[in-house]
Amino acid sequence: MSLLLRLLKPDRFWIVLIIGLTLSATIMELLLPTLLATIVDHGIVRGDVPYILKIGAVMLGITFLELAFSVASGFLSSRVAAKFGRNVRQLLFQHVLKMPQQDIQTFGTATLITRATNDITQVQQMLLMSLRMMVRAPLMAIGGVVMAISMDRSLSLVLLGTVPLLILVIAWVLRRALPLFKKMQKRLDGLNRIVRQYLNGVRVIRAFAREKDEKRAIDAMSEKVMQTSIQVNVLMASMMPLMMLIMNVSMVAILWVGAVRIEGGALQVGSLMAFIQYAMLILGALMMMTMIVFMLPRASVSMGRIAEVLALNALAHPYGEGQHDMLPAEIDGLGSSRPAPAVRFDRSGMGDGPYRFRFESVTFRYPGAERAVLEDVSFTIEPGEVTAIIGGTGSGKSTLLHLLLRFYEVTGGQITLDGKDIREIPVEALRARIGYVPQQTFLFSGTIFENIAYGYEGATRKDVQKAAEVAQADAFIQKLPDGYDTYVDRGGKNLSGGQKQRLAIARAVVRPAALYIFDDSFSALDYRTDLALRQALKAHLAHTTQLWVAQRTSTIREADKIIVLEHGRIAGIGTHDMLLQTSQVYQEIVQSQSQVSSA
Repeated sequence: MSLLLRLLKPDRFWIVLIIGLTLSATIMELLLPTLLATIVDHGIVRGDVPYILKIGAVMLGITFLELAFSVASGFLSSRVAAKFGRNVRQLLFQHVLKMPQQDIQTFGTATLITRATNDITQVQQMLLMSLRMMVRAPLMAIGGVVMAISMDRSLSLVLLGTVPLLILVIAWVLRRALPLFKKMQKRLDGLNRIVRQYLNGVRVIRAFAREKDEKRAIDAMSEKVMQTSIQVNVLMASMMPLMMLIMNVSMVAILWVGAVRIEGGALQVGSLMAFIQYAMLILGALMMMTMIVFMLPRASVSMGRIAEVLALNALAHPYGEGQHDMLPAEIDGLGSSRPAPAVRFDRSGMGDGPYRFRFESVTFRYPGAERAVLEDVSFTIEPGEVTAIIGGTGSGKSTLLHLLLRFYEVTGGQITLDGKDIREIPVEALRARIGYVPQQTFLFSGTIFENIAYGYEGATRKDVQKAAEVAQADAFIQKLPDGYDTYVDRGGKNLSGGQKQRLAIARAVVRPAALYIFDDSFSALDYRTDLALRQALKAHLAHTTQLWVAQRTSTIREADKIIVLEHGRIAGIGTHDMLLQTSQVYQEIVQSQSQVSSA
């Protein structure tokens, strides 16, 4: 709730205005039945036409004012609620981008998607209903009771017996609804997870002819979602008839008691008509409050799930403060459309380079893992040199790079940059100095130019083409129908593995960086392209610091320093020639690859 109030704070003026408009419209609506009673009892009964026209004109004016205030209140409520949803999505997305990798994996992609879409929508709808009804419904109920009592106290006793019954119905529904809402959101997470897995792995599923198995899994989860949804809808369906039954019985009782009192001369017809209208307003207000109360549990669950994500510390937060203080600039006012100011990151600890990175007794264990992936790893990445890492599958090569980029935090030891622990450097400042090619190549939907320029915001057409030439991608790009304007499907599905890998390399090379990291980035290239690419990188990135992870010894043969990893420990450090003499593990790698090549 505190997060909700903080996010709404910039719109407090508009919320106060909405409350004021709602109060005005409600007071005017409460006046109309009294004026109607006056027309009937003092105008129609006496045949006073001028009086009828006079009061009728007043009622008409009040009705138009109420309509104007209600429309304005509804419009502003919709704007505030829609802007709230936009701001929460922005905040959640920015926060997830800065979350540690282990936290993202702990939550899972499916539930993060659900929280950024369905959960925020639930809270947004609740906010809209609250702004429109939270003030109106209680005021209408209380004002209606006061006005009804002023009309006739005896008839008011009927309402006193009706309201407790309605409250009991609402309490019964709420008690059963809250667990169902929690179950619904969890099952939506599960359904999103299965569907996402199916869509991402559709080629593998088809290749192994497992479509029926996957369909059964989706059908089973969809069935669970359907059953929970039916339970919720049954609750709603059972509540409305019960409330309507209570309301209709109360109306019959009011008419019966009112007729008796009119016959006895204790009540006039106009007053009875006004009392019935007030009773309808009171019961309608309770219905509105019921709708809000019914939405509240689900919105509360959703808000809790959103706050659960935002409560986690974001490693990459460049401001050094709580993440909830970071709100988009647009939320300063309802109608504001000015762009957010450019963020100036703290560059403390990051000079102009060159930089020396040092791993000092680094140990890392994944959360919940039985053994450490890396243990007591120490080496230095010297400025201006090419440092290569090689080792068997699962030896911890990629993990080293993830620790350097602070996708994960070390669990022992430290990584320093020119003697300063990188955990003391803002992550944005650290990553701004690094060009990175991941092991799993990923391209965004958009043109080839946009994908390469993604690595450097200030890249020109000439810069992009130069980076593509270095990455040996320019030749195949020029052969495409639209060249650099060729559209790339999400994930690069319309390109081959080697083409995607070269575009990813170009995306890293286009950035002016102090350290370039290549995580097994040449695995999809043939030997000729591999050789040409290494020669181009050597010329283009001369005097820059490079860190390579590779499987082929031929790729790293000319590196200034080669680090051999085995089971998370260093099994040798040196040049290619030195390791052939001193490292048995490296000798075995070279020998095994030589045998494969000769075969």
